[in-house]
Amino acid sequence: MTPVSERLCRVKENRGVTWRQLAHDLGVSLSMLLMVKSGARTLGPDVVARLEKLEKRTPNLPPPPLKEARGISGRTRVRLTAADRERGFVEVDVSYRRGADVTGLPSRIRVSQPKEPERERVRKVVGDTWEVKIAIIACLPREVAYEDYLEVLSTETYLTVQSVALSFVFGDRWRTILAKAVVEGLIGPPGEADRIIGREPRQKS
Repeated sequence: MTPVSERLCRVKENRGVTWRQLAHDLGVSLSMLLMVKSGARTLGPDVVARLEKLEKRTPNLPPPPLKEARGISGRTRVRLTAADRERGFVEVDVSYRRGADVTGLPSRIRVSQPKEPERERVRKVVGDTWEVKIAIIACLPREVAYEDYLEVLSTETYLTVQSVALSFVFGDRWRTILAKAVVEGLIGPPGEADRIIGREPRQKS
């Protein structure tokens, strides 16, 4: 893979767009972009300049935690991209707990960013109560926006929905904010920080 190919792949992944969308953003045809990706063609100076502008506007996101390796429809990572934030929602493929009654429940849900006035209210309520589920429910579609629905989600789906929702409400540093609250004893029993962050708890020796 050439240096330009690596840059294109990184921008595509971090923006959460398709190759066709990236080609449109760069002002080239899809076939041209794919040839550049394969190393068969090179980008002209004007397109390179547009790529540099996209790179400056696109956060270079680190890989997500292992437990968040999949879940957003059509994607291999959960961490929100610049395109997700501009769009204000992501589609999440849903799996449910074994044995749960899932009659009529959706196989995919849209997790959306609340409007700013509501988002501020949610931040305040969660800050006062440290009931994290309030923030999650605020981002769910109305038909599944209740606590019982969260209870039937598989662990993997719950972690995905939690990550997306809390990123929409608190920003990318939500893990730091919540883990600090756990350490200070504001929320949760021992081991809650591990569950929030999405890592396996340490085994006692």
